[in-house]
Amino acid sequence: MISAVALAALTAVAAASFVRVFTEPSSVVPALVGGLLAHVIPRLADRRWSPLATGIALVGSAGLAAAWTVAPSTTVLGIPTGETFQVLGERFSDGFGALRDARVPIGPHSGIVLVAAAGAFCAGLAADWVAFRARAVLSAAIPAATLFTLTATLGEDRLEAPLTAAFVVAALLFLLAHAPAQAGEVHAWFASETRTLGPAAVLRAGLPIVLIAAVAGPLLGPRLPQARSAGLIDLAPSEGGPRTRVTVSPLVDIRDRLTQQPPVDVFTVRAGRPAYWRLAALETYDGEIWSSLADYQRAGDELPADSTAVPTVELTQDYRISGLAQFWLPAAYRPASIELPGTRVNRDSLTLLTEAETAQGLAYRVTSQVPNYAPPDLASETGRVPEGIRPFLEVPPLPEPVEGLAREVTAGHRTVYDKALALQDWFRTEFAYSEEVPAGHSGDRLVDFLTTSRAGFCEQFSASFAVMARSLGIPSRVAVGFTPGALDAATSTFKVTSAEAHAWPEIYIDPYGWVAFEPTPNRFNPSPANHTGTFNPEAQQAPPDAVDPEATATTVVPGGADGATAGSSAPEEEPADDRTAPTAEGGSSWVRRVALVGGLIILLAALGLLGMFSYRRQRRARRLVGLDPRGSILLAWNDVVARLRVDGVPIRDSFTPNETALVGGAHKPGAFESLSELRTLVDAAAYSPVDLGPGDATTAWATASDVLAVLDEDEPTTRRLRRRLLTGV
Repeated sequence: MISAVALAALTAVAAASFVRVFTEPSSVVPALVGGLLAHVIPRLADRRWSPLATGIALVGSAGLAAAWTVAPSTTVLGIPTGETFQVLGERFSDGFGALRDARVPIGPHSGIVLVAAAGAFCAGLAADWVAFRARAVLSAAIPAATLFTLTATLGEDRLEAPLTAAFVVAALLFLLAHAPAQAGEVHAWFASETRTLGPAAVLRAGLPIVLIAAVAGPLLGPRLPQARSAGLIDLAPSEGGPRTRVTVSPLVDIRDRLTQQPPVDVFTVRAGRPAYWRLAALETYDGEIWSSLADYQRAGDELPADSTAVPTVELTQDYRISGLAQFWLPAAYRPASIELPGTRVNRDSLTLLTEAETAQGLAYRVTSQVPNYAPPDLASETGRVPEGIRPFLEVPPLPEPVEGLAREVTAGHRTVYDKALALQDWFRTEFAYSEEVPAGHSGDRLVDFLTTSRAGFCEQFSASFAVMARSLGIPSRVAVGFTPGALDAATSTFKVTSAEAHAWPEIYIDPYGWVAFEPTPNRFNPSPANHTGTFNPEAQQAPPDAVDPEATATTVVPGGADGATAGSSAPEEEPADDRTAPTAEGGSSWVRRVALVGGLIILLAALGLLGMFSYRRQRRARRLVGLDPRGSILLAWNDVVARLRVDGVPIRDSFTPNETALVGGAHKPGAFESLSELRTLVDAAAYSPVDLGPGDATTAWATASDVLAVLDEDEPTTRRLRRRLLTGV
């Protein structure tokens, strides 16, 4: 009973950790209820209900809990109706669908709450089955540890320390309560009761240690000498090496930014001319979403130079970030230098990141060499696709309408530039801009956008353009950032709000590099030479007398330093999901959380091993002291029977010692003689009125050791350790 309560508490702590994922604490209640029900029902049904009755009780209780916590208005006097189950099914399906685009912290969303409750229920059920049916110890903690790791990885930092401490305490209490009882049970075919070797005594000794560790660790650990000094082993990458951080693709939340009311101030930028303030470039399309798997190197004052021969206009920008909760750093493409310590850069896309948690509150200066594409030059491109650009042609199988429309729209156009202009003009003249359409740019959504609705916002226009370009053999990617914003001519400062969030496609035209286009109606690309034909350069140009001398535009041609093709090593960590955009930060919070939870799991495993081996030594030391000779002989026999069962030998509780010896001998002939000798002592201990002495007990344990030694022969060391770890025998 004590171990069942401890395991339920462990699942409850794991379910409570969802508080780091949801904005409302009440959203955690269904997960708590689901996790606890998974333990309560099996314990009520234990040894009294049939498996069918137990299953019905589990399903029924889970349904009632879901109805009462998620859809109470559909019940009649608390009794679920047909409408209740219909609503629950719809919300469960909606919850799974919403997980793709959800951003932590998640607001009140009954579907996602229901999915979380189902996850906690399944975790509790799995833990209960492993602990009390499979009779494993440490394995029973894995479901709760998995749930806790998930919330620690995806959730916010709030309540990190108390939840982690609570989880460690609950896990240790479960191990203290369950492991001794499980290892010390003596299941005898001849007895109607189960004898244990005193788990209460182990709890009395272990509980003070757990409580002292739980209190002393958080309080004293940070105050120990050298607690904040550098570690002996640096697990972070070397200076300048690539690092990985995970965040939601910035293309996913554009609609939320655009429709936010009232608009939120994001940043101001003082610059001599308007530009698209670019955050990131997304190069991977999996049929569902555009995302990035790029590597990031530590940036110095000078960023990697571009090797293309296109003329550029120098533009200096002074940023003050006020409302950007992500860690990308806006900059006009192509940034050439940045004055901000702790900046990282992707050499291919020149995307900039801060190593801080977010860009909030940062102030920095960027100098960009803005490409000054001349339309006649772009029209004379080579059509060549360099080897390093070929990955930007990869695209999953597309629905036929997408490729067919791309060929139809660009028919008769020979150059890449002409095809891109044809696609751009087709979108701008044949489609309508609307922020009312749902977010998303999967294959089916694109087909509907291209053939039926023909209305959307920048997400659909940029994603469709880039996908259609790749279907034509044109390298493409999607850039995400902001349009110029409102200009204060007196200070040459652009005020950028959430309403200026934008996405646009970029295509590769050799030898000029990546060229931005603007397919979204009512949006105007502010390129210096107006190569897209969508912008009046004078519409937002600051008056000459208001321009900062340091921001005055000048035309230059960069040198030939080929920094863009320099190789970079692969990221150390793979992204958690292909719908996220990995970025870089040394010692990022989610990496620390995963490492912390992983370390705790390893610590628990080590404690379990230590406790198991310590207990086995204590038990054998007490075999002649704590028990009478008969009990000691039966305990030795129980060790042998448990070991045979772990090997898969079909020994029933009704077997006599002779039948057990015969079956065990058939499994391992070399152990038959020792089994027969031990069986004789067991018969005497179980039936004979003859007095048995300590010498008989010593002989029984020696014979049992001989049997176990034969069973361990030819068994790999790793399998032996795993067996002892999971079963204790």
